[in-house]
Amino acid sequence: MEVISGFAGGWGGAGGQAEVGGQGETAGGPEAIVLHYSLTGEMGRGVKLCWVNRYGAIDYFTFSALARGVTVTKGADFSRTTTTLTIVSQYQPQAVIDALSGVCSSSRVWMVGQAGEHHPAKVVTHELSFSQQGPNNLKITIQR
Repeated sequence: MEVISGFAGGWGGAGGQAEVGGQGETAGGPEAIVLHYSLTGEMGRGVKLCWVNRYGAIDYFTFSALARGVTVTKGADFSRTTTTLTIVSQYQPQAVIDALSGVCSSSRVWMVGQAGEHHPAKVVTHELSFSQQGPNNLKITIQR
């Protein structure tokens, strides 16, 4: 596996790295080349999510962007790009973290664009940070 360091992306001048995963079989059968980009650094903007909470109402929260990842899979007769975004809630009181953690189990999540448009999103991973008082921030990775 080859790792390419120092990739400068178009997302706020963030640095990062790219991994070339080589060739392999895919679910569809033919060989494919997989390229992973991981862009880190100050993303320079908040990311607003909305989701259906456990009571059936819509919750909104603006998270801080941490990193963006892109995976490109290319085969002889197909090409697929998957984009992920890792975001964090910053430190919040226990009650806020309890409410925010509902995004992880919600069946309907959207990322809100700058013009107010809603794009479906999927929570891929989540992680709670703990202190002596309990959980105090939430880091999640979403895919759109």
